[in-house]
This record gives sequence, C-alpha cells and structure tokens, in this order.
Amino acid sequence: MNLGAGCETGIYVGDADGWHMSSAVDTNLYMTLQLTDKEGNVIFYYEPGDTQWWITGFNPAYQDMKAEDLIVQGTVDFSQNPELFYLFMKKYSIVEEWCFDEESKTMYYTW
Repeated sequence: MNLGAGCETGIYVGDADGWHMSSAVDTNLYMTLQLTDKEGNVIFYYEPGDTQWWITGFNPAYQDMKAEDLIVQGTVDFSQNPELFYLFMKKYSIVEEWCFDEESKTMYYTW
C-alpha cells in the first residue's frame, strides 16, 4: 500500500547527526505544510489551526513521484517559545533552505 506523495514536519530532540532522535511531544507549535510538484500543482496544503509537535500529509492521487520533482514548503511559528526560536536560529541559520523572521519568531522553509 502506498499513501502517495507526502511529507512531514516535526519537532524532535536529539542529535541530527546521530541515528536516533526523540519526538518532542511536549513542544507544540503552530505549523503549516504544503507539497507541490515542480509545475506548481498543489498536492496538498495542511494548516491544522492549533499547535502540534508533528504534522504530515499524503495524497494517494500522486503515486510513484520522485523526490526531485517535489517541493515542500512550510512554516513553524515559535512565537509561543521564543527561546527555542533563537536556539534553532543560532544553530541552523546557515541552512540555505530556511529563513528566520525574528519579528514574528517564525521559521520558513523550502525543500
């Protein structure tokens, strides 16, 4: 069974270079998640409207997609946890695909 094209965003605790990270289920933030193909067709858009530690989405109408043909965009709103925002920004601001808005404490990403 294949759920189709999909992606996820989550808050995890641990070393990203290691083989295991733990779910940060007690760190809930507002998030959005969108998956499109290279032509700009929206495969899905998800905005749960309340805080989450993890969001995900799949569309079974899009089978056998290649990762290089998909674009993931999303946001993580850290305004309820500004300390985590600054720690995250300090460590990951060099990542080209991530943009940090200090005023709103929101991180935007595109992969």
